[in-house]
This record gives sequence, C-alpha cells and structure tokens, in this order.
Amino acid sequence: MLQFSEPSGDVSAAGYQVYTPSFSPYERFMQEEGIPIYRGIGVYDVRALPLGRWERLGGRGTFLYLDGCESAKGMFVVEVP
Repeated sequence: MLQFSEPSGDVSAAGYQVYTPSFSPYERFMQEEGIPIYRGIGVYDVRALPLGRWERLGGRGTFLYLDGCESAKGMFVVEVP
C-alpha cells in the first residue's frame, strides 16, 4: 500500500508553479546560426527586416519564425552577395 509523505526541503507542497518551455531543436539551430530571428504573425515587407551576417551561407539573412507555423515550416530571408 502506498503512503503519502509531505515534501521536505526547498520543494513547495502546492501552489503556483512556473513552467519554462524548452526550445525545440529548430529554435536552438536558429540561435546557433547567429542571425536575427523575426517572430510574429506575419511580415508586411521582408525587405524591411534586419539582416545579420550569416557565416554558413556567406551572405546576410534573418529567420522567420511565424506564429502557427512553428513545427511545419522553416523560413528565412537571405541576401545573395
């Protein structure tokens, strides 16, 4: 038979808990590339987005991480030299 025991130490017994979601592998990849990441519901003009130096591709670019497309599509803007 199982017996209930009250938590001890720094662990709270009940109440509001803060959950911080972990980054997906794609989000970690975007961060490691070192270019800006645009997050939002859409983009009016991609030419107005800030571009950063993208060493791997040899140009400048930015990632688009649009709401609702997180796990379905990977989008980026790249300026071809």
